[in-house]
Amino acid sequence: MKAAIASAIILLASPALADPGHFAASHGHSHWLAAGALALAAVIGAVMLIKGRKARKTPERKA
Repeated sequence: MKAAIASAIILLASPALADPGHFAASHGHSHWLAAGALALAAVIGAVMLIKGRKARKTPERKA
């Protein structure tokens, strides 16, 4: 029964599609602030990913 319900939910789900014109016509709204926050979060995530990779490549010295 669980498999049938899970399958039905997966098959009936549809993606949330936003109208691209809405974002372009958002002058005077806080949408630009949200877009900036998302961009900042992506940059911070990329920097942290790069730092993590460099830290793994550098061998640790034992004292």
